[in-house]
Amino acid sequence: MNMSLIIVNKYVPNVNFIAWERALAFILEDVYSQEEAIELAQESVPLTQGAIMMTLHNDSKNYLKVGEKIINLL
Repeated sequence: MNMSLIIVNKYVPNVNFIAWERALAFILEDVYSQEEAIELAQESVPLTQGAIMMTLHNDSKNYLKVGEKIINLL
């Protein structure tokens, strides 16, 4: 395996998550300032991503807790 690909994948954010953050921030700008919307999106996307990963372990409690936290953030 090419080591440069491993290094790039490790240190370069996934473009899909950046697009997800930007889309969420754009939606949140209807209610929050641009800066607040970006901050909320940057908090919400990783929380959701982590919660999704937890479902791989058949642990829905953490997924539901994250959902509540995101609702409270927004």
